[in-house]
Amino acid sequence: MSEAVFSHLPRFDAVSERRPADWLRALTAGEPLPEPDMPMASAMMEEEPMAPQPVKSEPVAVRPIPQETAALQAAIGNLAKLMDRIDLESRQQTVDSIQAIAAQLFPELSRRFLAEEIGRHLPGLIPTSVPVVEITAAPELAAQLTEMVSRHPSLEGRCEIVSREGQAGGRADVSWRTGGVTFDFEGLLNDCLAELGSTHKTNTEQM
Repeated sequence: MSEAVFSHLPRFDAVSERRPADWLRALTAGEPLPEPDMPMASAMMEEEPMAPQPVKSEPVAVRPIPQETAALQAAIGNLAKLMDRIDLESRQQTVDSIQAIAAQLFPELSRRFLAEEIGRHLPGLIPTSVPVVEITAAPELAAQLTEMVSRHPSLEGRCEIVSREGQAGGRADVSWRTGGVTFDFEGLLNDCLAELGSTHKTNTEQM
């Protein structure tokens, strides 16, 4: 028979979701043939994708800090304060020790070496045209200066040593007609101690 006669009938060599009996009933009853069902895969592809449902975020539970952690944090804070206090005290002790040593050392250095230091620098400070130089100092230092002058040809015969009671032991005033100079070892000590104290104060304020 011609293929056109059976073209409206289903093909039994093709896969169909409809059963052959359904097609036969529709043909005998004179009803229009139902459209073949779409394959399951095609139907799934044509379905509109569902919008993803928003995921509800659970609130983050804030857990209390364990007692051991809080105690550790407090201990660390106390340790930092203790270290700062120890550092400050050690700095102060160092400054006090240096000041005490300097206060004892400078007078001894002045007694032993000030006259020699004056004799080393004085010839270069006095103009060569100056005939007379007056040096005023405490009695002990004046005696040392007299001995020092006698050993320097450029000073001997030009320098007059004046011993003055009550003058600081580490100070010698040198004067001539047109000028003068002062050697103040005790003033140097006081300046050094003041500088040391001010430096220590500045460092502690910056901490």
